Amino acid sequence: MTPNQQKIVKLIAEHSGEKGILLSDLYEKCVDEMLAHSYKNFKELLSVAKDSKIVIEKTNEDGNTVLYTTLRKQNSKATKV
Repeated sequence: MTPNQQKIVKLIAEHSGEKGILLSDLYEKCVDEMLAHSYKNFKELLSVAKDSKIVIEKTNEDGNTVLYTTLRKQNSKATKV
């Protein structure tokens, strides 16, 4: 993953919690931090993390797209072993 992709995954981990982070909120944070310059670029950056199952995309009750990361779970399993 590129440095920007890693930073995006880190943002998801920091801001998602149990409810996840809205895709639109993450996009705004990425633009603010100059990680993505367009929505298309943002989706391309997310694709590697989603393809490798580091980031999971779901739709919440309101119909909004929410993102979660599996990194915390993987790290906690790794430290327990």
